[in-house]
Amino acid sequence: MKKIQTLLLLACLSPMLWGQTAPALSQNFAEIEKLKSQNLKDAFATFYQIALKNSDVNEKSLNLNGSLFSLYYAHDKAKVQQYSEDQIRFLRNFNLNAKINLNDDYQYQGYAVGFQWAIINARDTKFMNLTQDEAFMLYDELLLSVLREAVTPLEDAILNGQLPAAEQAAQFQKLQTLMSQVIRDELDAVRKDPLGQQLLTLCDQQIAKNAQLQAIGMMTTNDLVQKRKERYRQLIADTEKLPFWSVNPYAKTDTQGRINQGAFESIFLWSGKRGELDVRAKYNYADTLSTGVREKMGITLGYNFKWGATQDEVSVFEVKFSGAYQRVLRGLLADEAREKLSAVADIKFRLSENFILPFTLQYDPKQGKLFGFLNLTYNFNLKP
Repeated sequence: MKKIQTLLLLACLSPMLWGQTAPALSQNFAEIEKLKSQNLKDAFATFYQIALKNSDVNEKSLNLNGSLFSLYYAHDKAKVQQYSEDQIRFLRNFNLNAKINLNDDYQYQGYAVGFQWAIINARDTKFMNLTQDEAFMLYDELLLSVLREAVTPLEDAILNGQLPAAEQAAQFQKLQTLMSQVIRDELDAVRKDPLGQQLLTLCDQQIAKNAQLQAIGMMTTNDLVQKRKERYRQLIADTEKLPFWSVNPYAKTDTQGRINQGAFESIFLWSGKRGELDVRAKYNYADTLSTGVREKMGITLGYNFKWGATQDEVSVFEVKFSGAYQRVLRGLLADEAREKLSAVADIKFRLSENFILPFTLQYDPKQGKLFGFLNLTYNFNLKP
């Protein structure tokens, strides 16, 4: 009996190895999502995103984007945690896109479907190699060792207490919960429970006897938990500065469902201290009754700034200044310029954790006109 209970207790300690259990996996990716700019979420929605976009004066669309990871995770969280690192990386790097196209009067104009592949998604790659960070693993292993030693006398007391089997099982369950709370830095909650107070006292005693912990300034359980958490948060923050590059082909239909347009877009983002460099290139092909065969390409170069980060490091206001160049390669229309330059400002206000109000200003220097487009975006967050 004691051996079985011991195995159950040790099994509950595995969440310390972040990314190896379903709760830990979701918590880690949720932390990454908090640090992402809305600009990056718009470029590549890791979970679900629905948006009403006004991309042109006469063109609107209702967009739904989401990764394969979001589909698998929503269906079976427990199964996802069994996947290998390569499988999870593939699911998170593959996005599905769908949108309903509308005209200026919000009348149906067909739909578009496509996919997006992240060729470089260094944030996820860095994070999934978390166990290679020596400092984090040191604090992780030290906390695991302290908890293992502290649990032993409490375990013996429960087993030798002549308690009914049901009550004994409840005590073991409570002990598991308390250890998980220590790992998650919920020490105030642990201190409110008599058994939790005993656990922390025993942990402090183990730390006092550990020369390695004393040498690095760890005097209490709180010191060790905070140091581990601090390193974890630093690793998460470091991922914000890593590059992202994706490609996105998609096809568009008319109102009868016939495919008559196609596009290929490439997006490259590289974050700095206050924002991120944003480079996009796009090729469009169309063969319609009204315009015939048309080809055009464009490139946009900009920088996205973030301001007003909340306590959770989520930006509450973003603005991206860009310069855009577009050239008609084939099928030039009457009175249409072959080349076009414009200045663009994308402004995003975070009204709530998930609800974003984006506003785009586009200035055409040749015509001397300023256009404004109001959009709506809602992000579905990953729930731990």
